[in-house]
Amino acid sequence: MDYKLSRGRRLVQAVHDANGNNERNENISAKENINDYQKCIPEVQQTLPVIVLTEDSCFTDYVSLNSFNMEEEHLPSTDHIIPRCVPSSEQEVLPIQLEFAHDTNSESSREQIIYLEKTNDSQEPITLTNTHDDERPLSSSLLKNESDKFIDPNNHNMNEGRKRRKKADPSQWKRNINKKLRMEGKAYLGFRKAGSTVIQDIPRDERKIKPTCMSTVCANSKKRNCQYFTQEQRESIYQRFWGLTWGERKAFVCGYVTKIAKKTNTTDGDSRRNFTLIYNLNNGQQNYQVCRDMFLNTLGIGYRMVQSWVNDSSHGIPATIKIKDTSVNNVVRSQEDFLSNFLDSLPKMPSHYNRQNSSKLYLEPVLQTIKDVYKLYLVKCNETGQPSFSRKKFSEVMSSKNISLFNVKKDKCNLCASYEAGNLQEESWKEHIEKKEKARKEKREDIEKANRGEIILIEVDFQAVKLAPFTHANAFYYKTKLACHNFTIYDIVKKQSTCYWFSEDQNNQLVASTFVSCLIHYLKKKCITAEKKPIIIFSDGCTAQNRNNVMANALLNFSMLHGVLIYQKYLEVGHTQMEVDSVHACIERKLKKKEIKLPSDYVSITREAREKPTPYEAIDLTYDFFRDYTKPLRYNSIRPGRMKHDPTVTDIKVISYHPSGIIKVKLDFSEELKDLPQRPKRFDAVQSYPPLFTARCCISKTKWLHLQELKSVIPKDCHYFYDNLPCQG
Repeated sequence: MDYKLSRGRRLVQAVHDANGNNERNENISAKENINDYQKCIPEVQQTLPVIVLTEDSCFTDYVSLNSFNMEEEHLPSTDHIIPRCVPSSEQEVLPIQLEFAHDTNSESSREQIIYLEKTNDSQEPITLTNTHDDERPLSSSLLKNESDKFIDPNNHNMNEGRKRRKKADPSQWKRNINKKLRMEGKAYLGFRKAGSTVIQDIPRDERKIKPTCMSTVCANSKKRNCQYFTQEQRESIYQRFWGLTWGERKAFVCGYVTKIAKKTNTTDGDSRRNFTLIYNLNNGQQNYQVCRDMFLNTLGIGYRMVQSWVNDSSHGIPATIKIKDTSVNNVVRSQEDFLSNFLDSLPKMPSHYNRQNSSKLYLEPVLQTIKDVYKLYLVKCNETGQPSFSRKKFSEVMSSKNISLFNVKKDKCNLCASYEAGNLQEESWKEHIEKKEKARKEKREDIEKANRGEIILIEVDFQAVKLAPFTHANAFYYKTKLACHNFTIYDIVKKQSTCYWFSEDQNNQLVASTFVSCLIHYLKKKCITAEKKPIIIFSDGCTAQNRNNVMANALLNFSMLHGVLIYQKYLEVGHTQMEVDSVHACIERKLKKKEIKLPSDYVSITREAREKPTPYEAIDLTYDFFRDYTKPLRYNSIRPGRMKHDPTVTDIKVISYHPSGIIKVKLDFSEELKDLPQRPKRFDAVQSYPPLFTARCCISKTKWLHLQELKSVIPKDCHYFYDNLPCQG
């Protein structure tokens, strides 16, 4: 089985030429060693993935074989290694198990690939010198821990649970992890040198207190008092010593070790030993001189460590730490504060999608690229005389503050892009494409039915947020503005569209009831016929807008009130292109180079955006239009499963609403409708719902003040609207 590394890593194969190629058999002969490797793998051979390497592998870090003792060691996560294809039968596959790191080292490396075969006879590395053409090494992780799990790439969802790392975390690098373990006295991996390559794979035991001094010389000596320390006292000294920081341990050793000039010379010439070390320990009452072995064994350290620390000290105090010149740091800190304040001053808005739990903030769409933001930052630096950061540093700070640019939603499939980059299994991609084709086939069949007059077919979508006022004046960059929204419904057969526009002073809650209010209004106005034709609604799978229990209960109630059958159908994620998108595109074209003074300007521009076959219908909504559909609920949940691994709401492809008060769902377009596992509540259809708002919505005080400042660049006849906006406080 072949594997491909994500993020553009080169395809790594491990295939040894069994035909006697001298260059590839320099380290190991495939024919002669296949049987030996197979003996190394017992019953786990069928459960663990086999990594296969070819001569064109390009890698710059250590890759080592894992031990096959399943009870002691666990293979680290291999979720960045993705099956690409099955090797041809002509290739000889070595059934070996490789261990890959899940950490990324930020520094480039030109070190060699190391393949370690752990056997009882030897542990000699098989070294293949290769280079990584993009200078990005993968730091291997030879440390095992209980959290490491076996991952089967054939069955593992490579996109599940993956999160983008904003920057490198040095504390998680293998070298630094081992350094921390070593400084804490715990077991770690040490270094060894194999030719010109330094390898960190030598297990080092944890520090332990060693036996007490049993020397008769010390027992008979009047100066040494090793016998004054009990085992309990030595344990206490050991625990206290290893509970200190590294610097405190140095001070401890330097305080209890005295360096004096040697008293006698045993050679005629110069001697390498010019001083004598006197060792002392405290038993809780006073200091006693002890021998070197007693001192080292009690603290669990080596002589060379003590010698190094004492030589670097003066009068029992560790060498003075060089104090850095902080003048440069102060300048950098001032630059960082200026950049942070600049980014904080830019107007932002929460995520347009996933609004409830997203912590990411987006800059208003006045600025289209990071380059535009950086240019604005440079202008601000020139105005204030502040030194500027580089573009790279600017992007890092912007990312660390979790700020991003607002991008209009694109119907670009992440799964398809991942497959093109080699980061998705072919089986998963084929399954995804099959779902896409099923959804499109379903839609084509429904369009044919709608053209025959058998059903009513509509599409719904939510346009990207707009701002009011909106001009290209520089003053707009630093001021927050009023958000305006458009919920669009499109009749595919009649090619007619209705756009529901509202601003945040009329509705500042983008919740399910907001979208339900628009959809129910449209259904009452456009879709009630004497024939009671079934209504089919196509949309994307956004849970906040189209796929939730509030929307489902509202449509079920509408079905019961009017005796009409309703279907909601969802297109495959990433392939939600619909005819309703043309409405938004037409509006966007009309908005180009237009200046918006009031939210109502969007309504008039929408009506002017198309002339044939008919102009778009645009409705300017007020707060009293919206209704609260959250209560009562006939179904508390529309999840098609109950248990942990059962299907969820996002797995639903079709929801049907029957006038009898029953909801049924499909998880696949090709299967039959099934009842939900939840039992519905029994009550009559609701005739009316309470209002969602009782008055206009208040905007923040900061936004209100910014809008007052922006009045200087808009006509005076528009000032009245902004003066009368309700605000908090």
